[in-house]
Formats: sequence, structure tokens, C-alpha cells
Amino acid sequence: MMRRFLNSLLVFSLRYQKFVDPHLYPEGSNIVTICLLLWNFQIANRLDSFVASAGRNPLKVFIQVNTSGEESKSGVEPSSCVELAKHVSQNCSNLEFCGLMTIGNLDYTSTPENFKTLASCRSEVCKALGIPEEKCELSMGMSGDFEQAIEMGSTNVRIGSIIFGSREYPKKSSD
Repeated sequence: MMRRFLNSLLVFSLRYQKFVDPHLYPEGSNIVTICLLLWNFQIANRLDSFVASAGRNPLKVFIQVNTSGEESKSGVEPSSCVELAKHVSQNCSNLEFCGLMTIGNLDYTSTPENFKTLASCRSEVCKALGIPEEKCELSMGMSGDFEQAIEMGSTNVRIGSIIFGSREYPKKSSD
């Protein structure tokens, strides 16, 4: 499944090149520059190997942290994010750790506690890696709560619903 996802990510980058100025992104360049899906050692190692085999520059990655504790969410537990960040920084030469991210609640809003938890994780990770907090981005906040997220230190927000409208998910068929 990981290989299929990563292949589709790279295929997307090649298809996307058709919609941008070819002088800015010559044929064969790597448009996909950031990955927001990293939350365990297995994914980190597989992604590192895949990026190496693709012969591309290191891929910037955010570690996804499950700040809400919801079982429906992926993400490393806050207490384990330092260990994963160290692993990526020290053992995955084809990945470049650049920050932490979290996904809000099911209604796409987060509580201040979720944002505070991610900011606290950043402090711990930066201390462990010996980097300034300014070098560790925070990706938190979506269409419903991005203003609050920015106020609480977010450097990246995901506001697709504001731009493109709400997603329509296929209805599950009842057998």
C-alpha cells in the first residue's frame, strides 16, 4: 500500500508538471517536496528507501502527532514524537525532518489543547535534536480553525475546504 501511495505521489508530481511553467519545473524535476504522512518507524524507513531508489533530493517530512488521542486518527503519540524525530534525523538520510503536524477533530476543528500539545512536542523535539524552534514548523489548523491555529503558532494550515468546498465522501453501500 505504501509503495502504491508513494508511486501515486510521484505520478502526481509528473502530471502536475503539465500545468506549470516548464521553465520553472523542467521535465524530470521533483515537484513533490513535502510529505505530511509520517507517523511511525516503518513508514519512515520505507519512505527513506523509496526516495533513495527514486534518485531524488531528500524529501522534507512532517511527523504526524495524534494530539487528540482519537483512535480514528493516525499519528504518533505525543510521548513518542521525540524518538521518531531522532530516528528520521539520524537514520533516514533521504528524509529531512522539518516539523510536526496534527489533524483536528472530526468536525475539522481543534481545541486549544491540541495546539498546545503540538507546540509542547515541538519544544521537546527541538531540545532533543539541538535545533532552534524556528527551524521546526508546526502544521496545525484546517478550514474551520486555522485562525486560532495561526494565533497559537502554526506555520502551515490546510484550508482546502475554504478554497474548493467541502469534500463529498462516497456513501457506503449496505449489503
